Amino acid sequence: MVVVKLTFNTPLTELRPATDSGLPFKAKSVDGTQWQISSRISGNETVKLVYQDVDGHLGDETFQIMVRPDEPPKLQIISPEEGKQLVATKDATADIAFTCTDDFGLGSVALYRCTASAENGELIQEWKEVAGQRTLTTNARIALGQFKAADDGRLSFVVVAKDQNDVTGPGVTISRRIVIATQGADQIQQQNETAGTRLQKSLEDLVKLQQTNLAESQALRRSAPAAVAALTPVLKPADGNRRYRPATVCQFRIHRRHVAGRAAGALPERVEGSGD
Repeated sequence: MVVVKLTFNTPLTELRPATDSGLPFKAKSVDGTQWQISSRISGNETVKLVYQDVDGHLGDETFQIMVRPDEPPKLQIISPEEGKQLVATKDATADIAFTCTDDFGLGSVALYRCTASAENGELIQEWKEVAGQRTLTTNARIALGQFKAADDGRLSFVVVAKDQNDVTGPGVTISRRIVIATQGADQIQQQNETAGTRLQKSLEDLVKLQQTNLAESQALRRSAPAAVAALTPVLKPADGNRRYRPATVCQFRIHRRHVAGRAAGALPERVEGSGD
């Protein structure tokens, strides 16, 4: 319902609203100078007003009513988290927390169990007191033992929120599915033991790998001096009077002399080496 309030500078005796589409409007006088018109509008409308004041003068005005499309409610499941695998015993309880908002006003919010025929197949809980509110944040506790799970042992639930738009709506939002895998207590215990065994084996393999890497590193450090010594040259002068220490890095200077009758680039006459 759209209500438009109008104020005139002199009291009116009559006010007739009309539209090109023929949409009916109701006109109501508040105190002579103040009037209000109302109608159910689903789209943009151009409204023409024809009126007469207490002195018998006639007048007319035209204005537009622009309709903004109504958005459906926004709904977010707070808990359980999206993507988290849920496993519970068949007689356990599950907690679901959610929040929903609507700028027009919430009409109803309900929790359903999904069935083979529909997502909102079985009503579990409804929050009727939310009507007219714009925000609802709450949680629900579900006793899983009251439901018969599917062949794969899974139970699925959704939250459905509707707004109060009774013209083009209501807008409806359905939450993501909350899937819970139900199993016997002995099955869950066995799965936990299997997971623990796998974790322990992974840790043992990691420790063995670290020990192997450590042993190889220690062996490499022990063999490094011998390898360096094998590659280190020992330089001795020709006269044998002096000895050089082994040098890991040697620098050589080649002296060439140009002797008559010998071409440049002849064999070096003396090689000098230095290093630590």
